[in-house]
Amino acid sequence: MAWEDWNYYHLKTARKAPDILATDILEKGKTPENAIRILINDDREVSSEDEVKKFCHRYLSLPDKDGNPVCPTSQPVNIYYTDNFELVRSLFMGEICHEEFDGVIQDILNDTNQTERGLSNIQRLQRGVLNPFPVIMAISKENTIIERCKQNRINNLYFAVIKEPEADRRSRETNKEIADFFRFAEKNRQTNTDPRIREYKQIVGNQVLTQIQEFLTYLDKPMLTEPWRKQRLSAVILGESGTGKEAVARLIHTTDRITDTSFERFQPVLVAQIPEGTIQGELFGVHQVYPGETKENNARPIKGYIEKAQNGTLFLDEIGDVPEPIQGGLLRFLQEGKIHPVGAQKWYEIQDVRSVFATHKDLKDPRQSKMRDDFLYRIDGLKLELPNLAERTSDHELLVDFFIARSVQNNTGFEMDQPFHPDLREKLIELCRKNAFPGNIRQLKAFIQRIVLVAERKQIIGFEAYERAVRFSLLPPLEK
Repeated sequence: MAWEDWNYYHLKTARKAPDILATDILEKGKTPENAIRILINDDREVSSEDEVKKFCHRYLSLPDKDGNPVCPTSQPVNIYYTDNFELVRSLFMGEICHEEFDGVIQDILNDTNQTERGLSNIQRLQRGVLNPFPVIMAISKENTIIERCKQNRINNLYFAVIKEPEADRRSRETNKEIADFFRFAEKNRQTNTDPRIREYKQIVGNQVLTQIQEFLTYLDKPMLTEPWRKQRLSAVILGESGTGKEAVARLIHTTDRITDTSFERFQPVLVAQIPEGTIQGELFGVHQVYPGETKENNARPIKGYIEKAQNGTLFLDEIGDVPEPIQGGLLRFLQEGKIHPVGAQKWYEIQDVRSVFATHKDLKDPRQSKMRDDFLYRIDGLKLELPNLAERTSDHELLVDFFIARSVQNNTGFEMDQPFHPDLREKLIELCRKNAFPGNIRQLKAFIQRIVLVAERKQIIGFEAYERAVRFSLLPPLEK
């Protein structure tokens, strides 16, 4: 791809609806669906299409092996540009409806009044609710500003570049920042155009998302276990409570639906909530013959969860709690695709079910679960082990910022750029590293919500709110 494959759209709001971007920039028919979407905000050099083209050629080109400036990506690019800092602020705070951006190039210094308005916008973006998180490039003519941005960046999706027009004269470090920015933007575009984007948005953080995406690539094709019967490979999801096992199960289901539109139903079953005396009927169904009727043909069947999951996904959560006698029936279902409802006189065939099992227990430990060996071997299709919160080291900052943003957005009175005191934010990140949240993502989210709930409005949220939240928590963080 070359510069000719870049398209430029002036970012502005519709006159009659200031909360919606003008429709002319969002027309999808003119550009490829896989085009990387980059937002550029600069108050001096992107006032017109000619200017923004010069901006891109001047500051974003990379040198080839001969030192000649070339396009920084092989993918087509849609550039959305504006010199309006307030418009971008509104975008980042979710006050204006818009397309997802894969990357943001933000000028730091407002040349009109010499204030660092762009830095404020970046702070607002970082506390925003965009997910997947767009990669950021801070750009400025002032080297001291760029060096400060590099020192203060909070994650590996934040780059800082000095405005240097000659690609062959830039430092190797600057060109690497530009190249890495576009590499991450390409990855974001792949995620944003994936039909599973709705489920991806439930999973915050690149570390675990990359792991899940790799796992999904092995589940795309049906497995032919017998010449006469198609069977989808079962999946086992391991992980502590609150790590997102059901979100992954829904992703597996959506992956199947991409290639097979008849694959409709997602049937979740929380095994631990079903009384042992009724679990057989709940799973396999019941054929009830009323008094005076002896033939099964006259029975009134009640469908079980397995039959309801036909042409869909059966998600059995906490599979480690399944009683031993029930495992035999599940084993027959997994091996032959047949079930035997309670009260029935024969076995019934079940069509096209993907079985997904999840548990927080060690299924091989007899002290934690009573799994039959033959059943354990049969469910062992593909295993995905989700890391706990402490193990997601590269995601801690993103997770804390994301839940701060969500919690603040749902409560009025916190309109400042950084609603949490930086020391409190660092405290939460450190607690994540120290495994202070045994309830994982679920507990972290609830605790941050509680901090915001008990905080004083129109003030930076600090340690007073933290201590108050601890006092009103049934399960506060474990501080060692």
